[in-house]
Amino acid sequence: MRKEKFLYFCRVFEIFNVMKLYFYLLLAIPFLVSGCDMTGSGEAGSTAGRWAEAYFNCDFEEAREYTTAEGCKWLQYAASNMTEGDVELLNAQPEDAEVTVTDVYEGNDSMATARIHVSRWLAMDSVGQASSLKEDGIFSVDLVKRNGRWQVRMAGLPQSEKQSRD
Repeated sequence: MRKEKFLYFCRVFEIFNVMKLYFYLLLAIPFLVSGCDMTGSGEAGSTAGRWAEAYFNCDFEEAREYTTAEGCKWLQYAASNMTEGDVELLNAQPEDAEVTVTDVYEGNDSMATARIHVSRWLAMDSVGQASSLKEDGIFSVDLVKRNGRWQVRMAGLPQSEKQSRD
């Protein structure tokens, strides 16, 4: 009789553990399929990184691939204001600008903002003024998802949030 009670207890304990497992799985499923879209953030961040890599190395033609149609006018503006001195300054640098996407905030499934840290970038301050290389800058870039593809939405030239010591 004792053995039967023990086996009964083991069986009940086993059923309890299985039920507990199902309970935790049921709690976890909504979080796994809910609004936190890590893939979308990855795609938005990847697009922002590729755009920034091209833009801050003055490869405006490549940056255009990741920019909305209405934002391309800002790329044209930046390219048209590059001087021969800017090109010489860029060519004299041993390394390209270094870009790191530090954070991506998705407002919803079709809008995001990426925060980007840039090192060794060419700052074109004003038309007619000589450009200079800056050591560090932090930029916020807005992205929109159109036809399933993330693109940078430029409403002007990127402005550094962090003032360089140069």
